[in-house]
Amino acid sequence: MLPSRLIFVDGLPGSGKSTTAQRLSLHLRRQGYPARWIFEHENQHPLFVESAVRALREQQPNAAPALFDRALTGYAMLTDRMSAVPPETLLLEGTLFQTAVGSQLLLDHSQADIETFFDRTLKTVAALNPALIHLAPADPVAALHRTAETRGSWFPDFVLQHLRATPLGQRLAITDWSGAVALLTKHRALCDALFERFPGPKIAVDPSIGDWNQINAAITSFLQLPPLIEPPPAADLAQVAGAYRAEGTDDTWEFVVNADGLALAGPPLTRLWARPEGGFEIEGLAIELDFELDATGRGVAVHCAPRINELPLHWLRV
Repeated sequence: MLPSRLIFVDGLPGSGKSTTAQRLSLHLRRQGYPARWIFEHENQHPLFVESAVRALREQQPNAAPALFDRALTGYAMLTDRMSAVPPETLLLEGTLFQTAVGSQLLLDHSQADIETFFDRTLKTVAALNPALIHLAPADPVAALHRTAETRGSWFPDFVLQHLRATPLGQRLAITDWSGAVALLTKHRALCDALFERFPGPKIAVDPSIGDWNQINAAITSFLQLPPLIEPPPAADLAQVAGAYRAEGTDDTWEFVVNADGLALAGPPLTRLWARPEGGFEIEGLAIELDFELDATGRGVAVHCAPRINELPLHWLRV
């Protein structure tokens, strides 16, 4: 295993940051390495709380201008804590480029200021021997259009609404998706330059090649790990498949079994990854699920442990 206690996983929206960081966290734990994945949008994010980042980017009245100073303090506290506990690998998704660089760019900070914060961040966490996985499509414009097509019309609408409210978005007078893509491409070019500036172990991977085996081999080889091979689905998954309703609401989750294992019915169909410790994680989301079984082994309830926006904690089989 690469002797890095901190692994940054970053890239453009839709490049696969969440899924990559999540699967690496599970893979590390299966290999016997304690690991923790910090989801970009976690409510209790140790560095950048999403609501505070959004408020500052959009210059809302309640925005906290000292956000970046507090992030450096958070990095220092994180480094101290990790130095005082048994070895653990922390996977920080979307923090270095997406949140920090993206926020400073949208606030119209100079490149010199962005580089200064970047350098200060890496100096603060130097004791953790940080590594960087940069998910960098060869054609970022085509990749962004694919993401918009895959995610649906809500995605470009959401991005446009957000960018228009930021200082840079207002200065550039962004009015359509093409303008948003141009701005995001500018962000990508800046991140490429900072990638070259990164002092530790690093790898740039093109996720648009669409070959997971090739991507998997490149990343695991970089981390000095065996290739990531998913364990076969458990034989008794049909026992927990079915519909479950959140207590006190009409919200319903339906779980189905397919060739890959257990999935949350959609659209889209979302895979559940088996956790080495037991239970499951929803693909790309910081939500852990544990099924409660009756005496026959049939699922009767789901216990939910979310680290994102509040979700009901207990779901009963319908």
